[in-house]
Amino acid sequence: NIEENYNNLVQILTDQKIQENYSELKLLFNMITKIANYHHRSSNFFEKISKIILIFQDEIFQLFSNTEIFQIFQSNKRLLLFLFEENLLKLNNSISQELAADDDYFYYFYPELSSYNFVIPREPSKSTDLKIIDYIQSSPEEFNFKRRIGENDDYLCKLIREDNIDNFISYINKNSISVNS
Repeated sequence: NIEENYNNLVQILTDQKIQENYSELKLLFNMITKIANYHHRSSNFFEKISKIILIFQDEIFQLFSNTEIFQIFQSNKRLLLFLFEENLLKLNNSISQELAADDDYFYYFYPELSSYNFVIPREPSKSTDLKIIDYIQSSPEEFNFKRRIGENDDYLCKLIREDNIDNFISYINKNSISVNS
């Protein structure tokens, strides 16, 4: 029972009074970030992670600065997006500069960066930059859906994510793809 497991986890975390201890809470958030970065992701993986973070939303504001929140979660774009959406993290000049400095983060957070009343510290220069930005602007709903999934939307990647072995085998045979590639 997933809800029962969640309630048990909440009970354990609150019994340990983690929310009252800055160091313990920071350690928990670092662990959550590592899990989010390296754990096999089921279809509702980020929903579960998000629910756990929301348990501590009051403590996040009380114990951590905006910069600290960013530094804890910065290695995971999907978690940063969640924090922005829930207003647990605010975009400011230093964070926007860090996001804009890395191509992957720049495109992923382009909607937030472009709507923030801050001059984006770089302009797209290459034709691929312009194509990506055009896609983001012309299909914002699709772009937002894909970044919430947080996974490559390539068909082969989708088959792997869904553990669809029969279609995977058929696809690699049909397209002469080496399983070692």
